[in-house]
Amino acid sequence: MNDWYKWKCFYTNANSIIAKMDELRHKIFIGNYDIIAVTESWANDDMSDSELWINGYHMYRMDCLTDCGKKGGGVLLYIKDTIRSSALSVLVNAEFHDSIWCKLDSLQNFLVVGVCYRSTASSRKK
Repeated sequence: MNDWYKWKCFYTNANSIIAKMDELRHKIFIGNYDIIAVTESWANDDMSDSELWINGYHMYRMDCLTDCGKKGGGVLLYIKDTIRSSALSVLVNAEFHDSIWCKLDSLQNFLVVGVCYRSTASSRKK
């Protein structure tokens, strides 16, 4: 658990993940990643956790805002289930919705990891 510097990470901008879950699962299986971050998941309340689930990982998700009236947004964070992790919802900012943060614990230390997405179409204020 103290070998954090050896963890393999993977990031992708999915541009709608639901139709690409089999491809993502395959890449993760082949790459044996510890932490996976996905932006633009386009996940929403209509998608169950089981549709986005990856065997051997804890999943943390922040779905697209349903009231925005447009496609885009949403983030997913997968942490290998051999790593003790917990959501850090206190770090999610209401003005910057597309982010998710986790605390990864060892016996003596912890590490905060997260994924956030800021659309190129978003206003400067955010």
